[in-house]
Amino acid sequence: MRLITPRLILKSITHKDALALYGVLNDPLVAQYNDYGKSLSHQDIKDLIQWDLEQGYLGLGCRMTITNPQGQLLGTVGLYDFDADKHSVSIGFELASVHWRRGYMIEAIQCMLDNISELLDITADTSVFAHLDADNERSVRLLQKLGFTEQSSTLYCKLLTV
Repeated sequence: MRLITPRLILKSITHKDALALYGVLNDPLVAQYNDYGKSLSHQDIKDLIQWDLEQGYLGLGCRMTITNPQGQLLGTVGLYDFDADKHSVSIGFELASVHWRRGYMIEAIQCMLDNISELLDITADTSVFAHLDADNERSVRLLQKLGFTEQSSTLYCKLLTV
């Protein structure tokens, strides 16, 4: 799957993205807020990508790389824990800190949300949840700009209508 925005290309993650993802997830400014830990090994990254691929095969989620037109991996955005019966899915995202404050992540997440029915078998209104570190103020503001509302200090939600 490949999605294109005015400045970005989102494509399904592959094992070829492991080295670049290693750099993003081990960026200290990114690692402080993610739930993967602060020091991921190359094997951890391979395992993470394999899990993402398996989730895609099962129809439970997908992770997409965020690249610029030159092919540089800037970050990722992913959907996971899709539950068709509960009409819910979670979203997660990472962006290398050198690319912060340029509007890339809002563009990437909006693209994912706009195309969610192409990425998952969504047939009814669905709640999209984002689990955040309570101190991650940038991500909180980002989600609020996208129309997510606070459910608790660490959970945000947006209802997508199909």
